[in-house]
Amino acid sequence: MKFKLTSEEILNYKFQNVPRGYNALEVDRFLDEIIRDYQLFEQNDVVSKKEYEELITKLKELEVKIENLTLENEKLKSKIPNIKNNGNVSMDNIRILKRIDALEKYLWKKGINPETIK
Repeated sequence: MKFKLTSEEILNYKFQNVPRGYNALEVDRFLDEIIRDYQLFEQNDVVSKKEYEELITKLKELEVKIENLTLENEKLKSKIPNIKNNGNVSMDNIRILKRIDALEKYLWKKGINPETIK
């Protein structure tokens, strides 16, 4: 939304003097109130645009994180097809799986495909 006037334009606008017209002091006081409102609005509008851009950037970062975590979750699910989702899974099993995952990541960093090792 674009406004036709800025607070500066309202401040500098000069009315013509006409006989039997409006009270110049009353008009000035009213315009001063309008100028204060416009200045507040302009300040808030700038902040809002900045906050909006920051939120859009953060949203994009979080969407990428969600996508990466979803992919990682699918990879992990495919690695543990034999473990059933029940109460019998012990913390030892989980620690062992985490250790295997860490070792596989290490091998990948070294350029070795862990799936080829038997």
